Amino acid sequence: MRKGNILKNRGFILLVLSVFIFVSVGCAHVTNRTDISLQKPGKPICTGFINKTLDNGKLMKRYVVYVPYEYTPQEEIPMIIFLHGAGERGQNGLLQTEVGLGTAIRRHPERWKAIVVFPQCPASRFYNEIEEDIDLCIEKTLKEYNIDKKRIYLTGLSMGGFGTWIYGAKHADLFAGLVPICGGGELAFIKQRLGRPEIPDETPQEVEQRVQRLRNMPIWAFHGADDDVVPADCSRSFVQKIKDAGGIRIRYTEYPGVKHNSWIKAYDDPELSKWLFSQSK
Repeated sequence: MRKGNILKNRGFILLVLSVFIFVSVGCAHVTNRTDISLQKPGKPICTGFINKTLDNGKLMKRYVVYVPYEYTPQEEIPMIIFLHGAGERGQNGLLQTEVGLGTAIRRHPERWKAIVVFPQCPASRFYNEIEEDIDLCIEKTLKEYNIDKKRIYLTGLSMGGFGTWIYGAKHADLFAGLVPICGGGELAFIKQRLGRPEIPDETPQEVEQRVQRLRNMPIWAFHGADDDVVPADCSRSFVQKIKDAGGIRIRYTEYPGVKHNSWIKAYDDPELSKWLFSQSK
């Protein structure tokens, strides 16, 4: 009888220990809930590339947020919005981290100490069709993390380079700096390249309004001189429009002998992150 009681007691102790261990490690999983109370001391902080869901998104649902390992809610941190290229469009919420800034972060996380938001544009769409969803991603991230609102930046490559010029101009009051790579500031070329003739044509007045909104914005644009997908003139001409309008805070780097993947050299340049994080509203 005593032996049976001992066994029962041991079993009860093991059950209690199992529950304790489960509760202790349970915080390690990734969660998409917005009520994880990152601002409260003692609560777990998930870092790395975190899968998120935009429950009220119209065209986009899944996206990713990168949180640096060193993040602490007690200190404000910059935020970057990254717009991917046409090849990473889809619905899986993952492809957009595999080309461009996501790769640069994995190689040199010490250079990119910022919260980075990776929206994903649906297949056969362009960024001007999901602007509201991008807005929601930004609003949600601002609520979830302690963001330095004077240091919010926008960057993108190829189709996302066009998106950076266009979305960045519409929200010039939000961003402290732009980094468009192998894109352009006018819709005409990207309409043709994406096979989207139904996108309304821009008027010269609309392009000029975009130029004026960006005239005082810190911008560092990049392009490969031998780009055979998006001609370098797409960047050259728009950069020149801004300079002609009196813009003096714009930089342009063109890589000789480089084709479309100029984002590799751009994001790998240690001076880029230093320059970007030095910009403030």
